[in-house]
Amino acid sequence: MKNIREVLVTLLRSRNLADTIWAGSGILAGGAFGALSSAILARALGVDEFGVYTLIMSLVLMIASLCDLGISGSVVRFGSESLALGDGRRLRLVAGLAAQAKGVLSIGVVALSVLLLKPILAAVGARLDERVETYFLYSLITVVILSLAQFFPPVYQAFKEFRRQAVASLVAPAFKALLLIAIIALAIRLTVGITLWVEGTAAVASLIIYWWRSPVRSFDLRARDPALRSSMLSFNKWLSIYFILNTLGGRIDVMMLGGIAGAHALGLYGAAMKVVSLILMACNAYLTVLLPDFARVLSHDALRRKRRNAFLMAGAVCGGLVLVALGAPLLVRVLFGPSYADVTPLIRMMLGGTAATVLGYPVIGTLYVLNKSIVFAFMAAASAAALALLCWLLIPAAGVMGAAVAYAGGAAASTIIAIGYYLVRGLRVEQAYPWKEVPA
Repeated sequence: MKNIREVLVTLLRSRNLADTIWAGSGILAGGAFGALSSAILARALGVDEFGVYTLIMSLVLMIASLCDLGISGSVVRFGSESLALGDGRRLRLVAGLAAQAKGVLSIGVVALSVLLLKPILAAVGARLDERVETYFLYSLITVVILSLAQFFPPVYQAFKEFRRQAVASLVAPAFKALLLIAIIALAIRLTVGITLWVEGTAAVASLIIYWWRSPVRSFDLRARDPALRSSMLSFNKWLSIYFILNTLGGRIDVMMLGGIAGAHALGLYGAAMKVVSLILMACNAYLTVLLPDFARVLSHDALRRKRRNAFLMAGAVCGGLVLVALGAPLLVRVLFGPSYADVTPLIRMMLGGTAATVLGYPVIGTLYVLNKSIVFAFMAAASAAALALLCWLLIPAAGVMGAAVAYAGGAAASTIIAIGYYLVRGLRVEQAYPWKEVPA
């Protein structure tokens, strides 16, 4: 009891908690605007059109994530380390190398999306709405804008500027909610096309504010550092595989549900995903703070202390998830209305997967500082495989609930891989890791 009390006192006094509160407040406030937007859209579009919108935006977010492929993680990892070492030149090099890689990658991903996804949507999406292909091509503009905007949050993380990031992150969801309210007030009928235009406009606002508030707005694109480039490539190699598997695999449930069960089931699942995604973003506020904090660790003792505190915080977060699950019926009724009553059990099942994800955060932080990004690739592979298998087995029999069970199973599989690796091999890697000297 004494040790637990000491840990609680240390946690409450730490800047780590204050940073988490700032990051969380930005995410929750942004999520509140997002929930408002979702409530407006779910009611105005109807279940079927809301399902089509869910499919298109899932693709947009998936492709925008593929334009990153772990580059953001490298910026946080090596940028935070550069700041801990007091090396400003190295920090600018990290940002410059990341910006170059991001630009080249975005061009390639968007081009491949046109070549590969367009014919798939023409064949599959027509069952939902014959305009799906047009919606998708139009939304690629939003993908490019989101890709540019998403470069800046890891820069805020590396500098631990969570207060500034919290303010910047509010712009897009608040702007989107205000635009939708204005459209409703003007008695303009909301359609999927108008909604996608609103998404693109909000992305532009996000890019502007992120760049304007960023602690670094210019990067060193000319200097060369072969050792740094090699370290970043080595770390990012496996991280990129993780992002590919996690991004593509993370949308398997949506794609399979839409193809097997139809637009109505997809609309219900989309509503559940909106709520669970909001909760997961709130949980990720702690991970947002945790990763740069772990990346600044320069000694073994410091790593153990941070991991101990991280497990304590993860347990507290899981307790909060239980409260959300109990209040799910009221939440669904307020946000979406009585026609979405079947969403409540879906949310509760998916929150179980969220809890499994949160419990893996301390181990992820440990592997992050040990440069074991290869494990992240295996975590994503296990999650995608479990999700696909469970969707294939359960959706035909259980419909939308089968997709929710698959979501929870995929999240649990990822955490099991992380913990299993750490217990089997990670402990030895941690003991042998070449810890750096703390600068005077």
